[in-house]
Amino acid sequence: MRITTQMINEGARKAGLPIQGNSLLNYLKKDKSTSLFGSMNENLYGITGNTSVDSVKKSSYEKLEKTANKLMDIVESFTAEGEKTLFSNAKETGNKEQIIQTAKSFVDSYNNTIKQLKSSDSTLDMYYKEMFDEVMNENKGVLESIGITQSSKGTLSLDETKMTDADVDTLENTLGASGILSAKIVFLASRVSANAQTNANTYSNLYSASGDIQSLLNSKHEWWG
Repeated sequence: MRITTQMINEGARKAGLPIQGNSLLNYLKKDKSTSLFGSMNENLYGITGNTSVDSVKKSSYEKLEKTANKLMDIVESFTAEGEKTLFSNAKETGNKEQIIQTAKSFVDSYNNTIKQLKSSDSTLDMYYKEMFDEVMNENKGVLESIGITQSSKGTLSLDETKMTDADVDTLENTLGASGILSAKIVFLASRVSANAQTNANTYSNLYSASGDIQSLLNSKHEWWG
């Protein structure tokens, strides 16, 4: 999946952004190991100029792009609208199995995305990971009420029994199009995917992705308020 600016903007609209939180610029300023106007490539993107190291990182970014895209696809199945959705089918049949299986896939895909972000030495990826944490913390109560909990490491787990016991309306309000959680996750995942795609292409083309750091921060990544 190729992430476009239009797709990201649409995700922002659905998510009702800005989301409350620290801006990327403030985040980088708090990171004393990061020189905003110095070693931007290594700290922000993780680009080293070492061919063998960069080959590994290229592969890592390609994997991150795939996991983020998969996360988007799964979450978008929760927000699909029309006559035959996960939730309308469950209301009609009384069977929540399809919702639960999709939730299991969501938890697995979310955890894979977090794992990939944590394995990166890119400051930007660490920022995205923190934003995922923030979204989950904002929705901690409602998620726990349907059986989804977050560990101290940021990964999710699913209590299938608790989700089975939850009524369909509650599941839809939490995970469906009427709620805000899924839209925020899709938006964040689209950012992760677009950044991973850019970096994977950078390693493929063997050129520096430094650019103008101040312009980048002010235009491309300043979307948290």
